Amino acid sequence: MSRHALPYLNDILNRIHRIERYTASGYDAFEQSEMMQDAVIRSFEVIGEAVKRLDESVIAQQPHILWSDYASFRDVLIHQYDRIVLDLVWQF
Repeated sequence: MSRHALPYLNDILNRIHRIERYTASGYDAFEQSEMMQDAVIRSFEVIGEAVKRLDESVIAQQPHILWSDYASFRDVLIHQYDRIVLDLVWQF
């Protein structure tokens, strides 16, 4: 793995941990809290952007991870921000 990839992988892992902390209180709390929704959505955006910046060689080393799904989900969150369905964010 290249040293160039480490910051992006650290960002991904950090944001996954944040999402886990933010959502620990369950879906009802998530649905009722705009702040929690914004934090989770932003974390998914960061994850998707970090994935897009990874070299293909890094992605190829972990083929079981659906990297393109994270990048695509980021695009949906950014470009269709006015049509975000909370249930889909929660399930992702």
